[in-house]
Amino acid sequence: MSPPAAELHAHSTYSLLDGADSPAALVDEAARLGLSTLAITDHDSLAAAPHLAQAARGRGVATVFGAELNLQLPATRTGLPDPPGPHLLVLARSAAGYRRLSAAISEANLRGGAKGHPQYLYDEVADTLRGHVEVLTGCRKGAVPAALQRGGQDAAEAVLRDLMDRFGREHVHVELTRHDQPGDDARCAALAELAKRLRLATVATNNVHYARPAGFRVYAALGALRSRRTLDQLDSWLPAGPVAYLRDPADTARRFARYPGALAHASQLAAACALDFERDIRPAPPRFPVPRATPTRTRTCAPWSRRGSRAATAPARRGRTRGRRPRTSCPWCASSGSPVFSSSPGTRCASPAPSSPRSWRRVAARPPTA
Repeated sequence: MSPPAAELHAHSTYSLLDGADSPAALVDEAARLGLSTLAITDHDSLAAAPHLAQAARGRGVATVFGAELNLQLPATRTGLPDPPGPHLLVLARSAAGYRRLSAAISEANLRGGAKGHPQYLYDEVADTLRGHVEVLTGCRKGAVPAALQRGGQDAAEAVLRDLMDRFGREHVHVELTRHDQPGDDARCAALAELAKRLRLATVATNNVHYARPAGFRVYAALGALRSRRTLDQLDSWLPAGPVAYLRDPADTARRFARYPGALAHASQLAAACALDFERDIRPAPPRFPVPRATPTRTRTCAPWSRRGSRAATAPARRGRTRGRRPRTSCPWCASSGSPVFSSSPGTRCASPAPSSPRSWRRVAARPPTA
């Protein structure tokens, strides 16, 4: 019998030009393989969350919601084969954690002012998320593995201790990923030794970017588009073949046989972070109060749409044909020349509201168009 397995680091198509498969495709493959839990951790986005939840409903796959934050990103991720800046992988451990992570991502994207260029304030992120998320050290672009490659064990330990100070020792986990690439075994061994020294748990992941091996070709094409290079120019930046896909639990157990605790802890962490999107998070659109004195499309268009509806259903003796589409629109539609005409009571107008009460009075004084 295959040991239980959870995948806590996976990218979907909502990691724009990086993940090759939709959340539904990832869930389909996870269910086929018998994975107990799947986390989607897209770059600077939680957009996949509702799609993951819908696809996993009734499939026997628990869901974990997280994101991989691109810290210190100097520019957008396009145009570069390997965008600079460390990554921070976080998993929401509760509905409050999900909301806080969503707020942090939104603030960063607004601060960046451009698509694909979030600007995080590290101290602010740590203050917002501490105690509400679980932090993994991430792939080779994570701060700890990058420091290990750059400055050895001492540099990696310093960065790891900083993570522990910011997010809490009990919420930091050392991620191990084996893709059979040069340096993978040495990096995993060094990270496992570092985790043992600091008494931290290790977590095994596959750093998934496509559901099945066949998705590698799409992944490579997306990388070429993102870096604005041809496939030949990008070839040296890509692995020789498919490596970052969902794996059978037995295969994963064989690959991480040297680190059995990493598999067990991944399952435990997945169980601790599993959330039901509809039950636990219960998303709802925000409700903003609108003063009664403020003209709105519904309040203003409704009388005009009722007038048009009455005109369309007037008796034939009044010179009108029953069922004829009315050519009466509200003042907002009339002022903008909108081709959208009200045909039923309460139909909303497609025109923007006037910019000020004074301009509204000017618009409202105009007769409707015929």
